[in-house]
Amino acid sequence: TPRRFAGKKMEPLFFRVYESHAGREAYLQNLVVCSLDVVEECVAARASSGGQDMYLGLLAPIDAFRLYGYATSTQIKFIAVVDETARHDEAALRKFFVQCHDAYVTYILNPFTKLDATQITAASFRAKIDAAANAHLRPPARPPSPPTPS
Repeated sequence: TPRRFAGKKMEPLFFRVYESHAGREAYLQNLVVCSLDVVEECVAARASSGGQDMYLGLLAPIDAFRLYGYATSTQIKFIAVVDETARHDEAALRKFFVQCHDAYVTYILNPFTKLDATQITAASFRAKIDAAANAHLRPPARPPSPPTPS
C-alpha cells in the first residue's frame, strides 16, 4: 500500500509502496496526484467551517483502492492508498496519520535536515513510516485453520 507526503506546493516529499503493489509505482503515484484536488477541497471546506481536525478521512474510492488524507496546519499533506479489500477503521487510520505527522515533525526538527530538500530520503524517517504502517494498516492475521481429523 503506498504512502505519499506532499509539500506546501504539492511537490512529492516522500512516496513508499509496499509488497503486492511493487512495480505499480507510476500508477499509484498518478492516483495520489489525482487526489490532491480533493485534498485541497477538503482543506478549504475545513477552513471555512472553522474545523481543526487534520484527518480528512476518505478522499475517494478509485479502482480497487481507497485514498485517505491528512493535512497539517502548515499545509503538508499525507495521503495513504489502501486496498479496497483491506477494511480499516477510522481509529487505525487516524493513528497511522498521527504517527506519520510525528515522524515528519521529528524529521524537520533535526538540526541536520535541509529544509529546502525536494525529497525526504532519511532512513530514520522511512523506518518510522514503515512502523506506523505495520502497526495500523496491516490486515489482521487470519486465524489458523482448525486441524483436519486424521
